[in-house]
Amino acid sequence: MVRKIVVAALALFTVGFMLMTITRMQIDYNEEGNYFDGLVNYHEQAIAGYGVLTAIFFTATIFVLIATRNNAGEVVVKGNVNYGDGLCFVLAPVRTKEIVYRILNGFISGYEKYDSESFDDAFAGQTFANEDEILSYLEANKHEYATLHWNKDHDNPDRVMAGAYFTRDGKLIFSLTLPADGRKEENFFMELQKVLNSDIGVIFYNKFPEFKDGDDFRRKCFQNSW
Repeated sequence: MVRKIVVAALALFTVGFMLMTITRMQIDYNEEGNYFDGLVNYHEQAIAGYGVLTAIFFTATIFVLIATRNNAGEVVVKGNVNYGDGLCFVLAPVRTKEIVYRILNGFISGYEKYDSESFDDAFAGQTFANEDEILSYLEANKHEYATLHWNKDHDNPDRVMAGAYFTRDGKLIFSLTLPADGRKEENFFMELQKVLNSDIGVIFYNKFPEFKDGDDFRRKCFQNSW
């Protein structure tokens, strides 16, 4: 969201200064390079200044778009190559089990659930009867950290695997992993962003992005410092 606001503001300034440049170029200046319309005295040399400002804000807009692009990670040449796995990671706005179920049911409905023994030794003194209790515990205990992965062996034509990363700082990051072809993983990535209502994310190929917690993930996405 911040990225969109910054880009929109820079683009607005770019267009504004460009229109000012064009408008000033169309004025009929006198031999001294001045024009007085009865209220304001315009100077022809100001055209260069507006042109420079247009170039500066245009360059800044392009720089922000490139520096904060979502498709970071390993560089993959698009063409007749084997992409391997595409790993789509997006930071969720909230840490709740409801949003976990929304992702799972939306992308791999009928997934294989965790059983009661999966997390018996993960948290001291805690036992869980089912997957829902695991998720309820992680929702209520914001500083507990855990990584959960779900798969589906049948009726999963895109071979999607989902992941949920509960971080130490109370954040939740989702991942979708699937065989990549240069377009399919990008479509899943954008759909994951849409469902989560979040534009903080990254696509990696054939390896996991490294992050300490949710804030570290957010910072690396904004700064493209993977």
